[in-house]
Amino acid sequence: MGAAIRFWWQLARGLNHGQLHNYPIITRAYGWYLIMCQRTKTGDALEKPLPKVSVEIGPDNATWALRSEHWQAHRPPPKAGAPKKFIYREPLILCGHAAHIRVDHGSLLIRNGFTHYPQKQEIIRLFPGDPKLPDRIIMIDGSGGLSFDALNWMSEQQIDFVRLNWQGEITNVAGPAGYAGNSKLIQAQNEIRGKKAEIEIIRYLISEKIQGSIETLKSAIPKSDNRVFAIARLTKNLFDLNNAKQQFTKSAIFGIEGICASSYFKAWHNLPISWTGFKRNPIPEHWFEIAPRVMGWRNSARNARHQ
Repeated sequence: MGAAIRFWWQLARGLNHGQLHNYPIITRAYGWYLIMCQRTKTGDALEKPLPKVSVEIGPDNATWALRSEHWQAHRPPPKAGAPKKFIYREPLILCGHAAHIRVDHGSLLIRNGFTHYPQKQEIIRLFPGDPKLPDRIIMIDGSGGLSFDALNWMSEQQIDFVRLNWQGEITNVAGPAGYAGNSKLIQAQNEIRGKKAEIEIIRYLISEKIQGSIETLKSAIPKSDNRVFAIARLTKNLFDLNNAKQQFTKSAIFGIEGICASSYFKAWHNLPISWTGFKRNPIPEHWFEIAPRVMGWRNSARNARHQ
């Protein structure tokens, strides 16, 4: 540190004060040297074995020292424009029947849909300029309504509206971006494709999905042999998936997900379903309980109409 300051001081010594204006780095180092000399009350502020240098502390030198201190504490002016509000904006996900989005007294009033009975409808109100506004509002299947004023409100707040069908396919996109996904997140996902980070993210997402399935089985399904078996299998697979010592490929993780999904849905089998008005509108007998989604004349459950 002392040698560096001494070097710059020697350069500054050969320049007059007018020339120092053109060399801010030399000016700062020279000023620091003078300050150090003032603090030590000697003509040398550097450690041995460097030779001593005698510097006369006059009014001009003191002025340069003060200016150097000023520029040392100087901070660049803030950039023009409003500060960035959003670091990361989470999407808002809606689903169910009788969902509704409209503008109410300048705010966006959202009534989430009903997914089961009995259920209290969730009401969400968004205010313009709120730092926690979502970047997208995603409606998963369901039914309901959306006003034109709500679309204008979301466009002004840089919020995209995306609607998905029950198969997860995009059916409608409205908003300033005109794109269903978050371009920055998609770019980040493409950059880690085929790398270890991709596997870790997959493991985390599937682990969270399995943990949520376990909690749902415990809270929504009455105690039965199917529930006990399903929870035991999901718990074991969750433990294996969270074991940091084990290495997994994508196909292996997706295989674990499939096994857990099969056990999860089997736990729902034979649960009774309550219907109303079925005397006026008859339904098949096997609709009175949850059963495997299989059509007898097909080998696959894909696109099955009722079972």
